[in-house]
Amino acid sequence: MASTDRLAAISDRHATQRDSIVSQLVKLLLGLWGDFGDSRDPDAVTALAAKSATLVSSATSRMRLQARSYNTTVMRELGGKLTLPPAINPYPRSNVSALDVYSRPSTQFIYALSQGSSVDDAVEAATERLSDIAEQDVMLAERDEATRIYDATPSIVGYRRVIHPELSRNGSCGLCVVASQRFYKSGELMPIHGGDNCTTMPIVAGDDPGFRLNKDDLDELYRGAGSKFGSDLLNTRVTINEHGELGPVLVKHGDHFRTPEEAGRPAFKKPTLEVMRKQNAAALSSASRQLDEATTELADLQKQIPADLDYDRLTPEMTALVDRRTTLTRLTSNLRGYVAMLQATAKSL
Repeated sequence: MASTDRLAAISDRHATQRDSIVSQLVKLLLGLWGDFGDSRDPDAVTALAAKSATLVSSATSRMRLQARSYNTTVMRELGGKLTLPPAINPYPRSNVSALDVYSRPSTQFIYALSQGSSVDDAVEAATERLSDIAEQDVMLAERDEATRIYDATPSIVGYRRVIHPELSRNGSCGLCVVASQRFYKSGELMPIHGGDNCTTMPIVAGDDPGFRLNKDDLDELYRGAGSKFGSDLLNTRVTINEHGELGPVLVKHGDHFRTPEEAGRPAFKKPTLEVMRKQNAAALSSASRQLDEATTELADLQKQIPADLDYDRLTPEMTALVDRRTTLTRLTSNLRGYVAMLQATAKSL
């Protein structure tokens, strides 16, 4: 039987590395969006969303590689070997493109202002939305990669989620504690929720190391907070619902949850190769069309701006043209990078 202490250290290190990937991504995204001052300009928003998508793709790629490294190390401790599927890095949400998703913080900003919020409060709301989206995307990439690995490795019969109370200010929540008691089959997507710090641990014949790790953490929680607290956590009633973009999610029993049908959105599609190819192709087609339109407009606009323009003596009309050129230049550049990323993804799929 593998050493519980060694596996705990490996799992903790992996969780910390995932948090580092999320933190670095959020820092880059917040630096890119700034004060959300461009939120009223649709083309400026698209430019920022396209750049955001490429940053997110880099982060999810790192997360997938980290998931492979982590599970390889775990299986070595368990005396086995992984069967690694081909490396891919599609956008992990279902039924939506990254370009659409990363336009949402600007929508949040405008909505907050329309509801009477101050600019500072609107920035805070948009910042929170952007941070949550980025964290979810990294989490989804990790979940999907782990699922692909477990499904491809015959010796892995299932997996268990492993709680990490040390990563949460108030310790593991009741949703995670209850869900950690469950056995998940290989190929089954792990339900997630906001602020989820759990990792996963493969189960092989005769050894369920995640169960031992969780027991140690739960015993520590009980000793630190008392038996009533522990009982309250374990008595949390949990429901698994299906989100149209995220797939299975954990919800406290009785809490309202809008189904895809109620939200007027398509139902979640499990990320099979066929589904991922179709989704990537749709995103590529849409982005390519936007790039062509922006490129054509930019070329036409260039003809209206003299090559020897005196920037110290601009008329209001010429100032508007120059500003529009700046926006279109950034838009075409960022869309070009986004399209190239989608093309590379298509080749890997």
